[in-house]
This record gives sequence, structure tokens and C-alpha cells, in this order.
Amino acid sequence: MYSKQVWHDRKHQVEIYRGEAGEVIGTIVSFRKGICLINPRPDILIALYQEAKIRRIGSVNTILLTDRRPEFVRGLCTFLGYSRKLNRGKPLSVRLLAEDAGAQSFVDSCCMQILRGGSRFEFDLAGLSGEETLELGDAVITVEQVDRDGESLPPFLCIRTSERRIDYYDERYREVESIELGGSGPDVAIRAAELPLYRDHAASRPVGIVARA
Repeated sequence: MYSKQVWHDRKHQVEIYRGEAGEVIGTIVSFRKGICLINPRPDILIALYQEAKIRRIGSVNTILLTDRRPEFVRGLCTFLGYSRKLNRGKPLSVRLLAEDAGAQSFVDSCCMQILRGGSRFEFDLAGLSGEETLELGDAVITVEQVDRDGESLPPFLCIRTSERRIDYYDERYREVESIELGGSGPDVAIRAAELPLYRDHAASRPVGIVARA
């Protein structure tokens, strides 16, 4: 069994897929002319098949990995394998939020093992650091980092369109107890970790998406 949390407005949509144990197995963020998949685990493909969303697999433009942990690399390779079997023709780009070149080389090697027999789609893998931006459809995707109490927190993803700012915080953000949703903060905050619940939600309800009214 898989569960899903959804937030959307007229031009944006966020879908968080969770496995049986409550872990996030993938997050899809959609906006005009762009769909990105963040930190996929292999089970995300099964969840999409159960929803009969096979076309969604072929419509993803970019896959974003916040690090090279094994479950994310396996999820990426599984996605590439299914894409080949589905005769995907749309180009696919992958961006890795890792500072060391070895991480990018490792992920690239894993992907090439999957695609060595050839594919119909163009594949592009590169790093994404705090000094770079990725333009995807109507959005600009950047890597942000903040300091708290003199310590640098892990980098997080920021997806900006003309109307919304959507931030993605991965499992490393277990220590963060609140996210500012006012002023210069995000309109929508996505949190992948199991974290303390917000006081305005029922105690039994897990919180993965927090949106400003």
C-alpha cells in the first residue's frame, strides 16, 4: 500500500508518495512546462503503476537527487530502466546536489550501465551547486543553504516560478522544528523526514507539505 499527499493550485502541483512504513519514496513537483521528480526510490514506479499513471513516467523532465544515497541511485536507475522499456523519446536531465566530483562520477557510471544498450531519449547528468541554476519550464531551480546558530544546515532545493516559491527539505532536516512561511520564506515547504506535527493538524496526521494560505 502506498499513500499520497497532494497540494495544488491552478498552475502548480506537489505530490508526496509514501511507502508502507511512512517513508517518502518520491516527490513530484509540477508547474507550467515542467515536471521534476525528487529523490525517487524504486517503489515510486510501482506506486505510479498502481495509479495508472504510466504517462507520468514519460512526462518527467528532470530528476533531482539531494545526495547519492543508495536508495536514490537505485530509484534513478529503476526509472531509467522503465523509461527504456516504455520507449521514452523525451529528453531527461538529472541534477545531483553533491559538492564532490566523485559523487557525480559514481551516479553517472551507474546510469551508463543501464543505458549502455542504447536508448531513444537524450540523457544529461550534471551537478547543481549553490552558484548554479537550472531553468525548467517556467521555473528556476537553485540550491540554497542557511546558517542556524553558527552552523550551516544541509543544502535544500528551491523551485521558483513567477507566482510561487517551493522549497524541498530532505531527510537530513530532522532537527528543524519550524519553517517560516511569511516574508521571504517559501509559499510551499516540502519535508521528507518524519518530523513533529504542526499544532493546527490532527495528531494522527503526518505532515509533509506546509503551504501558506
